[in-house]
Amino acid sequence: MKRPICIDKPFQNKDAWMTLHRLTTMIKMGLFIAITICNLSINAAGSNTTEAPSTVVQAAENPPRLVLEAGGHSALIRKLLFTADGRELVSVSDDKTIRVWSVSPDGRQAALARTIRGQIEDGRAGQIFSAALSPPDAKGRQRWLAVGGFLAGPPKDRDAIRLHDYASGEVRALLQGHTDNILALAFSPSGRWLASAGKDHTVRLWDLSALRGQGINKVPLVLTGHTDRITDLAWSKTGDRLASASYDLTVGLWNTEKLAQCEANLLLRLKGHTEWVLTVAFHPDEAILASGGGDRTIHLWQADDGKALGVFANTKHNVSGQA
Repeated sequence: MKRPICIDKPFQNKDAWMTLHRLTTMIKMGLFIAITICNLSINAAGSNTTEAPSTVVQAAENPPRLVLEAGGHSALIRKLLFTADGRELVSVSDDKTIRVWSVSPDGRQAALARTIRGQIEDGRAGQIFSAALSPPDAKGRQRWLAVGGFLAGPPKDRDAIRLHDYASGEVRALLQGHTDNILALAFSPSGRWLASAGKDHTVRLWDLSALRGQGINKVPLVLTGHTDRITDLAWSKTGDRLASASYDLTVGLWNTEKLAQCEANLLLRLKGHTEWVLTVAFHPDEAILASGGGDRTIHLWQADDGKALGVFANTKHNVSGQA
């Protein structure tokens, strides 16, 4: 890299002075053109009645950042979630944004409805790796959107869960406790409990009925048993079982029948995969649990006791619920 030119006395060479003068003029013109183009782009976006609004969630002490709306994600998409009524699709990405898409009744067309932006910083800070929508309440509303990943902010906030009000996009709480990045989130069928897991090898169960202000006044249940990062979580339909997928080649099967009494325990670590387990899912009738991963197989298990039911499929590629 060339060192910057430092001028501490007038140039004695007229040609050198003229060269510097022309260079300075060109730089000024370039900056003027760039700023003009930027302003025109912003004004044009503001005059377009179809432009999706952007919800910005940012700490007050951080300086504002100029962000140009690209109209779509600009990096890896980590998670997709349909709302219960199928009218909206939520996507989260390494580009540090949450995008909400309006979906046509037949599901074949979508348009960007709004963008939710959290606090961001340079580098990875602000990337979102996982998300979950709470189930609909009695009025059909899905109140919460939980996201986690490599968040921005001080160290204690990077591994927290950001709990958004889904309707407004505003952050209502920051759930702190994990000691490394969050990779998986899942709401219980009742909506009371939020399960989270990630690189710190733990599953944490948060009682959302204890939300007070910007936090929660009840420590989460911490479930241990895995020996490597946890990549996915799934609840059974009634909430009596929770499954976890892990890099330790196992599926965790947890008994959550007594969560109302704040009790949960590991029933079994299901073994059979020969590579990372990346995704898990319960059948709607709750009798069967499926798991898939880096060994390119899908295994089936009995959901109540974890009995192996064999390999459902061998595929040509890794089986993964998310990137």
